[in-house]
Amino acid sequence: MTTISLDRCLCVHSMSQIIDITIQTILCHRKIIQDSMTNLIKFEPENKNVIKYLEICETLRKIFKACNSRVLKELVITLGPTPYMATEIYSIPLNFCDEHTGTMDYGCGDTCSQLMNKEKMNIFRKFQQMWQTIQGSVKKNSKLFIFLRVSEPLLNFSDIENVEEDDGFEIPDETLIKRRNVLKYEIIVEK
Repeated sequence: MTTISLDRCLCVHSMSQIIDITIQTILCHRKIIQDSMTNLIKFEPENKNVIKYLEICETLRKIFKACNSRVLKELVITLGPTPYMATEIYSIPLNFCDEHTGTMDYGCGDTCSQLMNKEKMNIFRKFQQMWQTIQGSVKKNSKLFIFLRVSEPLLNFSDIENVEEDDGFEIPDETLIKRRNVLKYEIIVEK
């Protein structure tokens, strides 16, 4: 388990940045991409991984809206040949401050803000510590899959492309995780 502590309440916008950092570090450190996403975007904007990453970012941007903050419960990232044959699982429980819950008409409020550079660097450092504990590399056929657990349908679901409903996905139980040698990490974000 990795804990990321911030000295502030978390709104959907700062949490979406944490998730973006998580995705970037997984892609880079698990060798799904060969360079940092920042460099790939800058020097290889037509790279297929860059195009897919930017599509994912746009989808997450539409999901992580203030109106959905009450229904977002957990984000799960899996690495493996298919989402159901994961070799690595990263789960991030989503907890937002009550003062940041919004509606379709009203956003998070005045105290909502993006992460500061210092906070981003602290998050990257936490992930560096986590990567030091992970041995081996993922298989060449590994892909990244993202699942979002919600308590009810997203309020703006009809506006979001590239999202499928899948009531059948569950994180494997501990017995199956041990039998398949799946690496499972929980990333806790707290204020």
